[in-house]
Amino acid sequence: MRGHLIRLTLPMIWGILALISNSVVDTFFVATLGTDALSALSFSFPVMLTVSSLAIGLGAGASSVVSRGIGCGDHAMARRRSTDALILSF
Repeated sequence: MRGHLIRLTLPMIWGILALISNSVVDTFFVATLGTDALSALSFSFPVMLTVSSLAIGLGAGASSVVSRGIGCGDHAMARRRSTDALILSF
């Protein structure tokens, strides 16, 4: 059980680290443009992080309900849940 949980968690950790490292690199290069550009970037970082967190949560929730439908053999429910998740994401 523990190995399975670690195997599923590691890709999520890498994805979050990629998002954060992207922001760090952006900050480094934008800092060379001046304080106005850096202040604009520092304002947009929490917004970007919030949207990314919502997308990750929606993806995890959608994959959970769709996989339960597939596991139960109810493919109509799985199709309906995946359609609902796609509509919600748009």
